[in-house]
This record gives sequence, structure tokens and C-alpha cells, in this order.
Amino acid sequence: MNKFPPEEALAEQLKNLPIGLKKAREYRRFSIKESIQWIGIPPSRLQNYEQGKYIPSLPELESFAYLYHVSLSSLFQLQELEEIQNTPEVDALHRLIEIRNHIIQTALQIEVEKSEKNLNQIAQMVGVSAKKIKRYLLGTSEIPFDDLMRLSEALNLDFSIIYDHTSPAGKWLDKQKKNRLFDFLPTEAQDFVIDQENLPYIELAKKFKSTGLENLDALSNALDNFLNLVRKNGES
Repeated sequence: MNKFPPEEALAEQLKNLPIGLKKAREYRRFSIKESIQWIGIPPSRLQNYEQGKYIPSLPELESFAYLYHVSLSSLFQLQELEEIQNTPEVDALHRLIEIRNHIIQTALQIEVEKSEKNLNQIAQMVGVSAKKIKRYLLGTSEIPFDDLMRLSEALNLDFSIIYDHTSPAGKWLDKQKKNRLFDFLPTEAQDFVIDQENLPYIELAKKFKSTGLENLDALSNALDNFLNLVRKNGES
């Protein structure tokens, strides 16, 4: 059963709604004209919604959320909307690119040394000039994605380990990947996972997964012995 927020919380959410609607629209770079063409309302109505003069209907709110690619709750909760929008500072993003290029460059240098191949040999394997590879390794030239894949294959470098998993951008990308994988789960599995009452079962499944096969066999045998003992005691 859905629980509705107290009157004070509802008033605060409704106060945020006009801002949320406008921010979500701007996040998707939709003009008012483009938005109303999809929703099928006059432009003055959307303007009134974004100015807080009127409150949209639930079907309209659902359509706005779908159109702007945000959750329904984020239209009322600005913090959630900020997290979805995920707009980084320009300088921080520029610095991140520099750091990531340096990490990839270093990883390639290590693999080149381990391979004991010279640049000409690697160039022949990759199909890129030795001069260009040298620039990649020295960091004087950024590595295009396709060349990076070819270099990784030639050097037997696990391509997955040079993906970003730790920076804000990397964590965000991992989250999007997990969300996408979640979307592919059967509906029954999704319902099971999001039900808070099922968290103990999920924790138990995680523990089973982290337990070695030998330990699982031992646990299974112990349970069988215990059940047999219970049955014998019940029969006597």
C-alpha cells in the first residue's frame, strides 16, 4: 500500500515542482514549444506549470518524466534531479581527461616493456606507424579509441582494466551500466530486488556467492545430516 507524504512534506514537494519541471526540460534541452508538441497542451499551460500557477495532472507528470528521461519523484525532489543531471564543473572534467590519458599511457608503457617488442614490431601488429605509437606512449598525442583497442590486443592488455571505475565519471558510467542490466532482468526479478522485505534474501545470496564451492558442499552435507537427524528423532 502506497503511503502518501504528510501535508507539510506534500506542500514542500509541490513548491519544488515548478523548478523541477523547468530544470528537467532544460536538462533535456527542450524548448517549451518542443515539449508541448509531445505532451499536447497549449504553451501557456506549460508556462503556468513552470511558474507554479497551476499543478499538472498525474498523467501529465508521468508524460513529462518520460519525455525528459527523469524519474517522477525527481520532479518533486530537486536533490534527486541534480544527481540525475550530473553536470560536472568544466575544469574538473578537463583535469579528469588529463589524468585518464596519463593512466592509459602508463598502462601501455608497462605492457610494452613486458612484451619485449620494439616499436616497429608493435606498429606492424597494430597497423599504426611507430612514430605515432611513440607519441602515444610519450603522451604527446591522445590515443583514439580504435588505436587503443588495437594496441591493447597486440599487447595482451585486458581492455576492461583501463576503463574508468573510480572517478565521478567512471562511477556514473558503471551505474548506468548496472541500470541497463537491471532493465534486462525479468519483471519478477526486478520486483523481487526492489522489495525492501527481500533484502535479507539478497544478502544471503551474496554470502553464498562469496563462499567457495568446497564450503558449499560441506554446508550442504551438514544440512543433510541435520535433517536426517531431525527425521530420526521424529520417528523415534
